[in-house]
Parts: sequence; C-alpha cells; structure tokens
Amino acid sequence: MYTTSKYLQYILICLVVLFSVSCRSPKRAVTQLTRTEIPAGMKGQHPEYFMGITPCADCSGIRMDLFLGTGISPNGGHFELHETYLGKGDKAFVSKGNWAYINSKEYPGLKIVQLFSDKETKDQRFFLRLKNDQLKMLTNDMKTIESDLNYILELENQQD
Repeated sequence: MYTTSKYLQYILICLVVLFSVSCRSPKRAVTQLTRTEIPAGMKGQHPEYFMGITPCADCSGIRMDLFLGTGISPNGGHFELHETYLGKGDKAFVSKGNWAYINSKEYPGLKIVQLFSDKETKDQRFFLRLKNDQLKMLTNDMKTIESDLNYILELENQQD
C-alpha cells in the first residue's frame, strides 16, 4: 500500500515529467533554400539574384527572390520580385517593374535600389545596397527598419 509521502512523490515526479515535456519547443521546419529559376522575361539580361527570408507576422517568414536585370541604363533596369509566405500555402506573389539606383544624404557612399511596380498601384520598395552582395530592406520613406530581425537579401551566384 502507498503511504502518503510515496503517493506525493509519485505525483511530483509525474508533474515534473509532464511539465518538462510540455515546455519543449516544437522543432521548426527548416526551409530548404534552393535557387529559383531566372524568370523567362529576364533571360539574357544576366540579372543579379538576391534571396532572403524576412519576418512575417502570421507565417514562418517571407522568402524573397529578387532579380535585378539590366536594360534601361547602367543605373537601372527591370526587376522581378517573388514573395512566398512560408507556411501559408507557399504560393509566390510576383511583382514586376523597373528599378533604379538613387542617392541619399542619409546613407553617404551607398546607393538605394528603388523598385517601381508595373501595377496601377504605383507601389515602390526600397533596399539599401550594402557592399556588393547584400540588399537591406528599408521603410517606404527610405529609413532603416529598427529591428533585430533579418531584413537582408543576399546576392546568390549569377547564372543565365
């Protein structure tokens, strides 16, 4: 027969085990980052290809695949941006348009990449060109996003 102290020990052990199992965080699915094909409309332009996963409020992240093509001038060209909301059906939303480098007094020595959407909404996006191999997403008024989260797209190997 169980004594009261043995019974309490048994309950305490069960509670500790239950608590430790319930506090373990579930493993997150690791998203395999694989290279996206160069869009058909950009073949021959030798586009720069940037990729990264940025934060999302209601999904596990937004995978951004940005292609900056040539064609207009040395300071701009055509772009295609694929945004995939991970864990939300993984359907890519595609934006197309033109891009251009603009200078800013706020970031001396660096250039801002401005994307102009072909859509009637006249959407614009801004990225700060860090070194030659990174783009950092900026706010709509070209300010740095104050956060510890990742807002950087990395240049991937170019291929055409």
